Amino acid sequence: LLWPIYILIEPKKAYEVGNTDLMFAIGYIISFILIIYEIIYKKIMKQSQIVGYRQSYPVYKSNLIYGPCVIGLHKTILLPETDYSESDLNSILAHESYHIKKNHNLIKGILNIICCIYWWFIPIYFFKKYIFLYLEMKTDDSIIQNLDEKESFAYMQTLIQIQKQSSQKSFTSYISSNGFILNYRIHYMMRGLHKKKTNAFIL
Repeated sequence: LLWPIYILIEPKKAYEVGNTDLMFAIGYIISFILIIYEIIYKKIMKQSQIVGYRQSYPVYKSNLIYGPCVIGLHKTILLPETDYSESDLNSILAHESYHIKKNHNLIKGILNIICCIYWWFIPIYFFKKYIFLYLEMKTDDSIIQNLDEKESFAYMQTLIQIQKQSSQKSFTSYISSNGFILNYRIHYMMRGLHKKKTNAFIL
């Protein structure tokens, strides 16, 4: 894992032996992460019950999770044992379905691996944070662009409610990201609604 530093000091020697070491390190990291995700996924699925489908993606409920999520690369939506209103449920499923459709978990996984490899390079953590934020904002935008103002506010309220529920637990899902990020997302959506209303008024 110190190969990136070694290459700056002894570039010729690093290229002679470093590539093999780096490939082995990357392989071990990827394998470890995939194994952990698979163990968690299988444990949850053993105590889950299918409740329906959303855009061909199976939807399960489990008492082992505290917020809506998608685990690893599995195209499965997991919900906690919570009774959501029809409006909230539609918002949640639309949100998670978009993450699956756009392979956001793959992007997040790649970024996590990069952070493991370059753990000593502090800026990479900020890069990951803002990429994660962008994925959430892109998802939010794709959902509310076809909603009217009332429905958009209902979607935001759903996000806030899930955040409140999940903040009391140890689990963080796509939707229930930390309070700072959610606050930024809400303000971004509010600005989008204001801009849409202003453009409509001008027209």
